[in-house]
Amino acid sequence: MQAEQKRVAMVIAQNFEDVEAIELALKKTKGHGRASVVIPVWLHIIKKGDGVANGDLTEAMIQHQMRVLNDSFSGRTGGVGTGFGFDLVGVTRTTNAEWFSNIAFDFDLELSVKKAVRRG
Repeated sequence: MQAEQKRVAMVIAQNFEDVEAIELALKKTKGHGRASVVIPVWLHIIKKGDGVANGDLTEAMIQHQMRVLNDSFSGRTGGVGTGFGFDLVGVTRTTNAEWFSNIAFDFDLELSVKKAVRRG
């Protein structure tokens, strides 16, 4: 297994059993870049109000970003395919002006928001 693939597996995995399963799946791709490991993705949108100007995302924006993510990890945009693919399983939208304005600057707030919105 390539070092970069192993590093990605370690970052994504939550425990050693996950790492072993991911490494086995990557070996099966034989460098063809086909996604043999599909990671379920929850997208949590924190917005301060309605509309894109207030931090919301349109369905088209979300689908475009998922295509970019999958194309990048598959090697279609350059580089080597990683064997990873991503499946959008859900989107949450939370209107909270304080979270929206302060999450990037307050680590404790970031952790509490992540705990509050986590799914899966």
